[in-house]
Amino acid sequence: MQFIKYDPSGEIVQVGQVPEESLLQYYGDNCIPFEGDASRAYVRDGVVETYTDAELAVKLARPAGRYQWSNDTMAWVSAETVEDARLRRWAEVKAERGRREYAPISYAGHTFDAHQEGQRQVAGAVQLALLAGPSFTINWTTADNTVAVLDQAGMIGLGVAIGTRTGALYDTARALRAAIDAALTVAEVDAISWP
Repeated sequence: MQFIKYDPSGEIVQVGQVPEESLLQYYGDNCIPFEGDASRAYVRDGVVETYTDAELAVKLARPAGRYQWSNDTMAWVSAETVEDARLRRWAEVKAERGRREYAPISYAGHTFDAHQEGQRQVAGAVQLALLAGPSFTINWTTADNTVAVLDQAGMIGLGVAIGTRTGALYDTARALRAAIDAALTVAEVDAISWP
């Protein structure tokens, strides 16, 4: 005789064959006799039920991530723990911080590249401006390939603008991290976002 074994949520976890007289020993272990297509079935209150075509279509369209099927709601439910959500959100915060840190920056009516190489170049030019003194000027190619003429104060100011933005981004990320760590539910974690 064919039998199915099911978990507490009603999901069928095993299909097998046993002699009919042996099936009784499995009843207490969430096993019941069943003939049919177990891939379209689930168990509710000890009774085998069949998914409708629409329910089965939803079940077969499992979303990415940690989800668990609910036979009560006929929907995928997040199985993410609060700690999992905290780790996920912190990774998202760091990625956004990095994106913002290396995005172009507006300064003195121009938009300047501020990716890692651009920031390295600005830091070098700031050092040069400090060494050269007040007579320093430089033609700087901007993010849109126009040329901005920067004097000593302008070059130092660009470096300060990049550094100030970076510091503010890290301050915001630290505040977001504190909020993430203080969140008690996945929903609270998910509500935390960049301002």
